Amino acid sequence: MTLLPIKIVDELPQQTQCDCGAFVCAFAEYFIHGRDIPKEIDIGYVRMRSGALLWDYEKRKLEAGIKDNTIEKVGRLYEKEKRKRTHKEE
Repeated sequence: MTLLPIKIVDELPQQTQCDCGAFVCAFAEYFIHGRDIPKEIDIGYVRMRSGALLWDYEKRKLEAGIKDNTIEKVGRLYEKEKRKRTHKEE
């Protein structure tokens, strides 16, 4: 079992409303891509981007005739098109 390293970061962005889920998603994306978490996060942009990604995912499933979320079927959606995902630089 590989342990994750613990990194203490000062002055992380703070949520101001009931938007903790959006912050968790943003933090996870920064972590997954090995990027430092910025001092400010445009949470409106995070929400809009997440919605767009979910819409695109569902659209691709419908176009491919996929009705469930099994890895074998959904994985095919991105095999043909290996695209580089871009992230808004803060």
